[in-house]
Amino acid sequence: MPQYDGSIIIDTSIITKNVRPKVKEIVKSLEEIGKDAEKAREKLDLLDKAGVSHSSEEYKAAQAELQKYVDAYRNAMYQIAEYSQGVSDSLSFDTSKLDEARAKLQSLDESGIDHLSKEYKEAERDLNHLIDAQQRYQEIIDEFGSYTKNAFEGFKNLRSETEKYLSATQEQNKDISNALGHWNELRGNVEEYAKALIELQDQGKFFGDEDYDKVYLAWKNATDAVKAYQAELNKQTASGQAKIAEQEAKAAERKEAAQRKAEEQAEKALQKENARIQKEIENQAKLEAKEAERQAKIQAEAAEEERLNRIRVNAVASNDEIIAKVERIKQLEQEISDLKTAERT
Repeated sequence: MPQYDGSIIIDTSIITKNVRPKVKEIVKSLEEIGKDAEKAREKLDLLDKAGVSHSSEEYKAAQAELQKYVDAYRNAMYQIAEYSQGVSDSLSFDTSKLDEARAKLQSLDESGIDHLSKEYKEAERDLNHLIDAQQRYQEIIDEFGSYTKNAFEGFKNLRSETEKYLSATQEQNKDISNALGHWNELRGNVEEYAKALIELQDQGKFFGDEDYDKVYLAWKNATDAVKAYQAELNKQTASGQAKIAEQEAKAAERKEAAQRKAEEQAEKALQKENARIQKEIENQAKLEAKEAERQAKIQAEAAEEERLNRIRVNAVASNDEIIAKVERIKQLEQEISDLKTAERT
C-alpha cells in the first residue's frame, strides 16, 4: 500500500465533522434573524401607516430593533466568510506533488514497463489518489463558498427591504451592492475554472499540457483573489476587529519589550563603560603614585649621594690634616732626637 504525503492528503473529516456543523448552524440562524427583521420591518410599516413621527421615541426604538437584526445578519455573514476562508486555506493543495506523480507515471510509460506490474499500478494509484484529493478539496471549498455567496445574497435582499426604514446612506448601500457583485464574480470565476480543470483531467491532461497549465493559472489567480477578498471582509467582523486589535496590542507589546531591552542594554553598556573609565582612572592614579614614589626615591638617593660626597670630601680634608700633623710630630721628634745627640757630644 503506497504511503501518501501527509502534507498533501488532509483528513477532511475534521472539516466535515467540526466546521461544517458550525457553518450550517450560522446559516440556520440567518433564517431566524431574517424572520425577526421582517417582524421589526412590519412594525415600522404599521407605525408609518399610523402616522407616528419618525422623531418619536417609539419609532426610534423600532428602528433600533430593526438595525440590531440587520447588524446581526451582517456579522453572521462575515463569520461564514471567515470560516470559508479558513477551509480554503487549510485545503490549499500542493500541486507540485501532483506534477511529480504524473511525471513518474509518464516516465514508467516511456520506459515500456508493463502496466500490470506492481510498480506501475502503485504509481497510477498515487496519481489518481492525488487527483481525487484535489477534486474533493475543491468540492468542499466550493460548498463553503456557496454558503458565503448565499449569505451575501440574503444580506443584499435584507438591505433592500429595510433600507427605507434605516438611516444608511445611499453610498453605503452602493458599497454593499458592489461588494456583493464583486464576490459573486470572484466565486463564479473559481467555479468555472475548477470545472474546466476537472474536464481536462478527465481527458488525461495534466501539468505540462498547454491548455491545462493555462486554466490552472487562471484558477489559481481567481482562488487567490477570493482569499484576499475574504481576508478583507474578515477584518470587518467582530472577531476580525478583535484579532486586529490583538495583533496591534502584541506588536505594541513587542515594541515596548524591545525598547525596554534596548534601554537595559544601553544601561548595561553605560555601566560597563563607566566601570571601564573608573578602572582606567584608578590604574592611572596607581601609575602616578608609583611614579611619584619612584621620583621621591630618586630624589632621596640623589640627596644621600650628595651627603656621602660631602662626607668623602670632608674625610679627604681631615686625612690631609692628620698626615700633616703626623709628619710634624715626626719632625719634632727628630729635632728632639738631634738636640739630645748634640748635648751628649
